[in-house]
Amino acid sequence: MAFALDALVDLDPADPILARHTIPHLNDGVHGNDNSWIGLTGDRASPGSPFGELKTVSSVAFGRDNRSNPENFDRCHGTYTLQYTTASAPDASTSDCDWVTIAALEYDAYCPPSAWLRHRFNFTAVEATAIRLVVSGTGLANGTCIDEIEVYAAPGTVTEEPCISPEVLVLSRPAAPSRRPCRPPTCRPSRRGTLPAPQTRRLRHAAVPGPRPHDPPFERWALRERQQLARERARADLGEGLRRRLLHGEGEGDQRDRPRPRQPRGVRGPGRRQLPGGVHAGRVQRSG
Repeated sequence: MAFALDALVDLDPADPILARHTIPHLNDGVHGNDNSWIGLTGDRASPGSPFGELKTVSSVAFGRDNRSNPENFDRCHGTYTLQYTTASAPDASTSDCDWVTIAALEYDAYCPPSAWLRHRFNFTAVEATAIRLVVSGTGLANGTCIDEIEVYAAPGTVTEEPCISPEVLVLSRPAAPSRRPCRPPTCRPSRRGTLPAPQTRRLRHAAVPGPRPHDPPFERWALRERQQLARERARADLGEGLRRRLLHGEGEGDQRDRPRPRQPRGVRGPGRRQLPGGVHAGRVQRSG
């Protein structure tokens, strides 16, 4: 049975829409928005899954909407901090001092690709009685949504996926877990509150079993971004050309670009007729 401090359904248990987001949905084996979890209160929430005994864990997977035709692409961005504990009978009330950070995952608009789908991550195997994900958003407006948390003893096949952002995912590993008890009543504060301050390194992304569904919404969005950038560059080049013409006298208004008036045949210069032998007569006057 999964655990968390609370869920969105606690606002109104009789509301059929809020009833979609409950704690048991974290590991009921069903994907999609109708069988998911969203935390209700607190600056952050910590949904997790207990094992009942000490077990080896080296890979986890989670997602927001992993159906074959996903319909929900929101509530998946932010920071996910993966932690484990060796405490007996762990639950939502287990002290933060008993949790050790394994990984800190940053989800943004580009990375990982199709962030709303199920993604699996490998890490160095640990012995644990439970794992949890500390998410950065709760509540009806901006709460992070998770449809399923999966835990594996063996790591998955590692893949290298293309990503636009230079920093795809970051794995955080602290020093060896401390066996010393926490100082009552709370843990010693750090830069991340009660969590250990990790050291960052590259994360290896595990393969998702089966073919990944087509992702037209993200591809269309990326194409629109590239087209908008090309239009902005074209407008900038046009404005620069106009500025140069105005500053340097090029283009419209330049004497060299104006058509010259047509001279009468046999006349060179203003009103002068060229006679044989290169001799010019005086000014020619037109008679009636």
